[in-house]
Amino acid sequence: MFNPEVEEAYERLRIAKDENKIDYEKYDLSLEEDKINNIKYYDLVENEVAYIEIKSFSNDINYDGLILQNIYEKVKDYKHIVFDVSKNRGGSTLYWKNNIVKPIIGRNKLSYTCYLLLQKGKYSESFIDISNSIYNELRPVKELPFFENINKDDFDITPYFFSGTDTIYSNADKKAVNGRIWVIISGDSYSATDEFAYFCKETGFATLLGQTTKGDGFGLGTVLLKLPSSQYV
Repeated sequence: MFNPEVEEAYERLRIAKDENKIDYEKYDLSLEEDKINNIKYYDLVENEVAYIEIKSFSNDINYDGLILQNIYEKVKDYKHIVFDVSKNRGGSTLYWKNNIVKPIIGRNKLSYTCYLLLQKGKYSESFIDISNSIYNELRPVKELPFFENINKDDFDITPYFFSGTDTIYSNADKKAVNGRIWVIISGDSYSATDEFAYFCKETGFATLLGQTTKGDGFGLGTVLLKLPSSQYV
């Protein structure tokens, strides 16, 4: 079990997430100019195909949301809308949920299920116990649904898995755009961007173009440890 300092750190992190007070921008090491220019838009084919590049999901959600609303208004009747997140290394899942999915699906909802395989070890097991209390929901890996490209050799070190379903609801009166949605991804698409790609594939929200993403799109939180010498958490 973790010591009291680590338990306290987990509690502060949990409260911050619940109250949506985590400042994701502090994790973005890009220059302020990059933050201002986080979104790039132009027509690939005039009045038919819109290209929207989003460099990071760690930018200010509300600020970028206003920019995207203006773009959607311009391209609402285009045949195709292309989102390029091939250089996007993630940030907050709230960014793409609030600024991309909700405006586009209109008054609707989309659900997707993720599967997390849990590795053996005292730290990982203590982490699950202290921060999530999901032991009763763990299932043996042999019950994992079929995935064509999964590496079954990993099952030796991941005896259990956990699944969770997230539903995105939208109260928008109408769809912000009417065209077909495309999303460009690459091996640099990471973290929250990886989860966005998974969402698109799982729900059919968009057609994916490009290469396999880098991963790390799902997780139960950050594993915190107290270093023995410095006592830092």
